[in-house]
Amino acid sequence: MHIKTKRLELEVTSQNLFVRVTLRRGTWETFRDWSGQGLSATSWTAKA
Repeated sequence: MHIKTKRLELEVTSQNLFVRVTLRRGTWETFRDWSGQGLSATSWTAKA
């Protein structure tokens, strides 16, 4: 499933989850992998 709007992007598969939220002050992203590889990341990017 993949949903993309101006402020939100959400992608869910059987192996991972990706979320990106764009706000006035910056962008928050997270990635989670549950396929057994143990990958995950979360970041905040502030607008200058």
